[in-house]
Amino acid sequence: MNQSVLLTSGAAATPPAPGLTQLGSAASRRSIAGSFFGMVLESYDFLLYASVATVILAPLFFPASDPFLGTMLGAATLAVGFIARPVGGMVFGHYGDKIGRKPLMLMSLMMIGVSTFCIGLLPTYAQIGVAAPIVLVILRLIQGIAYGGEWGGAVLMSVEHAPLHRRGLIGSLPQAAVPLGLLLATGMLKLAAAITGPEYMTWGWRLPFIFAVVVLALGLWVRTQTIETPEFKAAVAKGGRTRAPLLVAIRTYPREVACSAAVFAVSQCIYYLVIVFAVQYCVGTLRMALSDMMTTVAIASFVQIFALVAFGALSDKLGRVPVMLFGAVGLGLILSQFFGLLQTKDMTLITLAVTAALALNSAFYGPTAALLVESFGPEVRFSGISLGANLGALLGGAFTPMIALGLLKTFNNETWPIVSYGVMVIGIGTVGLVLLRRTIAARHHATT
Repeated sequence: MNQSVLLTSGAAATPPAPGLTQLGSAASRRSIAGSFFGMVLESYDFLLYASVATVILAPLFFPASDPFLGTMLGAATLAVGFIARPVGGMVFGHYGDKIGRKPLMLMSLMMIGVSTFCIGLLPTYAQIGVAAPIVLVILRLIQGIAYGGEWGGAVLMSVEHAPLHRRGLIGSLPQAAVPLGLLLATGMLKLAAAITGPEYMTWGWRLPFIFAVVVLALGLWVRTQTIETPEFKAAVAKGGRTRAPLLVAIRTYPREVACSAAVFAVSQCIYYLVIVFAVQYCVGTLRMALSDMMTTVAIASFVQIFALVAFGALSDKLGRVPVMLFGAVGLGLILSQFFGLLQTKDMTLITLAVTAALALNSAFYGPTAALLVESFGPEVRFSGISLGANLGALLGGAFTPMIALGLLKTFNNETWPIVSYGVMVIGIGTVGLVLLRRTIAARHHATT
């Protein structure tokens, strides 16, 4: 591989394992496909909750005496899933580096599928009182732990089976699975609303959650078709398996973990600002129809699927950092105009704004998988990328809807403080991206 490309993309100084270029093998294709479809199904479960946390679950599972408080509590349960993600990332990453990627991916799918199904059967606050939100929080915690382990496993299963010159493209597939999972969740919510009509808020909302049992069965079948990655096998064969991979990752790659968290926080902040807070803002503040906003999110998510793959592939040509810097600048520009476009209440302009925001977010998010994988050695890679990514998800995604809601109320529905918050996160992530590139380049030079 060309050394300049290596440094631009942020690749670690770890030689590729034998078999990395055998993408054409049936086993490699099955494993990449399995990681992609598994990520679609887990994203369906995790983002289904995010789609309804503030607009549907909040009034059903929290007291309705104060609508703003209920909405904030609904957003808080959304945050709970993110708080649990680093825990899942640490646990799954630790054992994923010890016993392999595949068994941990099967376990994460089982956990999130069962917990999502149980949410669909959970009685509301009006039926069982305070026990309802307590159990809801517990189930959301399980979702978060499972999803925290899923992202690292799916990314590794893809990137470690990919040729070096296609890591950006192949690594973007699990990323593209996220909006596809959201698209599936949004479609199921709209279908349930169409079928149940006025009964939607009573029991119709439960159908997409109960459907998770079908998603689980399909996901388990897909995941059983995968095989362990060549790099993990090579590391084991060379005695590269460590007794405490999480501790080794923190001790050996502390800057990489910190910078990865800052980088990952950007895409998470913008994503949940757009698909959660913006929907709540349009429905709750601007008094627009929820069904219209669901359609907008579905259109934008469809476009985002292709944008993620395109920018991931472009990063194989131009390098990870240049593509991601383009995304950061674009996000800052679109964010400055975003809420003004929402306030027009023109669905065409709103759809264009949401689509543009998610497309530009794809330029930053699409190459992230390959960048993070290339930042850690294979013996601690699951632990390293899971810890960094899930800390970023916690810092950037967990509290963004709550912070935005709080700023909106504090500043009397003014949106410039929310824009300032988003730009601040983008700035911090951009600094982390540059520092990550320099850290990896220095490590590469020190070992060659």
